[in-house]
Amino acid sequence: ISAGFDAAEGDAQGKMRLTPAGYAALTSMLLNAVDCPTVAALEGGYNVSVTSACCEAVIRTLLGERIALPPLQRPNPCCEPTLTAVLNVQREFWPCLDTEKARSAFSQQLNEAAELGQAERTSKRSRMSPAKDYEAIRQRG
Repeated sequence: ISAGFDAAEGDAQGKMRLTPAGYAALTSMLLNAVDCPTVAALEGGYNVSVTSACCEAVIRTLLGERIALPPLQRPNPCCEPTLTAVLNVQREFWPCLDTEKARSAFSQQLNEAAELGQAERTSKRSRMSPAKDYEAIRQRG
């Protein structure tokens, strides 16, 4: 894992809002989706206290500490085709993503997300793309 924490809430460089619990959840989801040894290499984060809190959350997860995953939310309609394209490219370099377990976990996440309503808080960009277009984009995938 290229463990950069630029997207952490409080990091002025990335200006995003991902919390340490969010990084832990992402790490946990990754560990559940792959069958390979996993290592994290710190490569970014520009606020020392925020970066250390995020590092701790990721390391605790890598060491096996269980966390409660956040509830699934329906993703923005552009997410699924983008994620699918990224996975298709990365499978060539990361064989662990080309396993039945990884494919099944990805499909299950997409199917569960498709059954959910739109997230309460959405970006301006996603408000411009009506949620009803989600199925049409998904079918084109």
